[in-house]
Amino acid sequence: MAKIFIGADHAGFSLKQNITKEFPKVTDLTPTLDPKDDYPAVAKLVAEKVAKSKSKGILVCGSGIGIAIAANKVKGIRAATCHDVGDAIMSRKDNDANIV
Repeated sequence: MAKIFIGADHAGFSLKQNITKEFPKVTDLTPTLDPKDDYPAVAKLVAEKVAKSKSKGILVCGSGIGIAIAANKVKGIRAATCHDVGDAIMSRKDNDANIV
């Protein structure tokens, strides 16, 4: 199984914590809450790791929209905003997304 990186800004930190409890093998790049964290920096951090290692990633913020747009600025990244399992499945199957 490919390595999976995860990160969240302040708005998505709580949900990210729940995800990492359910999937303890993911590599958490934002393990502590920083109220000043904002999505562009987190998106870049995770996207660069995913692109360099040709792995997968999960980004969590308030809406998922801004963080996906920011991640897509990194060469080799195809980030998709997903609101449910169906979106995630289709983003991988039809769009080869490497970050959800």
